[in-house]
Amino acid sequence: MLLRHTSLIKKTVIIFSHFRCMISAGRTTIWERTFLIDMEIDKTLLKRYSAGNCSPEEEKAVEEWLFDSGDVPGIAHPEKNEAHLKDIWNHIVRKTRIRDSPLPKNRYGLKVAATAACLVVLLSAGWLNRTYLYLPFVKQEQMAVNYGKQGNMTLKDGSTIHLRAGTLLTYPSFFAGNTREVFLEKGEAFFHVSKDPSHPFIVHTDSVEIKVLGTRFNVSNVENSSRIYISLTEGKIQFDSGGKKIMLAPGQQLIYDKRSKEVSLVSGMDADYVTAWTRGELWFKDTPLSEVFNILERHYGIPFIPEKEWDLPFTARFGKQSLQRTLYLLEKSTKLDFERKENRVLITEN
Repeated sequence: MLLRHTSLIKKTVIIFSHFRCMISAGRTTIWERTFLIDMEIDKTLLKRYSAGNCSPEEEKAVEEWLFDSGDVPGIAHPEKNEAHLKDIWNHIVRKTRIRDSPLPKNRYGLKVAATAACLVVLLSAGWLNRTYLYLPFVKQEQMAVNYGKQGNMTLKDGSTIHLRAGTLLTYPSFFAGNTREVFLEKGEAFFHVSKDPSHPFIVHTDSVEIKVLGTRFNVSNVENSSRIYISLTEGKIQFDSGGKKIMLAPGQQLIYDKRSKEVSLVSGMDADYVTAWTRGELWFKDTPLSEVFNILERHYGIPFIPEKEWDLPFTARFGKQSLQRTLYLLEKSTKLDFERKENRVLITEN
């Protein structure tokens, strides 16, 4: 385990003051902190660790060092060192969030509390003499969109977010510090981010993060799906997962496989197709029927229950219309029967 709760008692090299932590949806966010930490470790190894390029043995060595004192040789530029050390902390946060993320609903517990208690940020002695790392306490809010609904919201910075049915988003009541960060827990959202080059906007999921300055893009992280789809319609964004960083240009779509960690980049993306849901429309292009049924279930807020799995490709465009009209068109274009019985749709072969 990366962070050990019992280590807090044993280690004296880390002095916390004004410490607050908040557990939100399985992540620990530290919003107010001042630290004094001795530093002593090989700089090259730290760089590889922050980039996620260490071997398991090297990772273990660095993580054990995080609970011991020491000095990093050759630190002569505090400003550069600060950014480098933040990279190391971000690497720790990514690892911890991934390990805790499988808890689906109630993510509170000792494991996450231990993570909060054992926050480690590496700062050079020279930088500490003149600087605090301080952020005010910020309350985390959540917006959940039920099946059959859509949601719209405007953040404090003026950025707008359109949320699809079945989406859960965590965001701060206001932005503090040098970044604007939100967490797309599940579902799909279209972001129109207000430009602010000095405060990058970052969207986190359970596996990746997307960094932007000001742009329009869509992120699909649907529950029970093994893939994340990131589609850019305007501006520029940076994808980051496990140290792998990729810049996207308008018209490109990045597909990330959560299981294999593989990334594919597609150019010539159809923006109208990707954003059809924001207009209340449903567009399908060679979409497996099983996935079509899942999308329809979220869109109309009613369970679609097939008698067996069908993965035949399906292509169609449905406008903003009633469930009855959609079921009629489905029957005409497939060899299936769709029967609405009570509060569900039963699907059988005809």
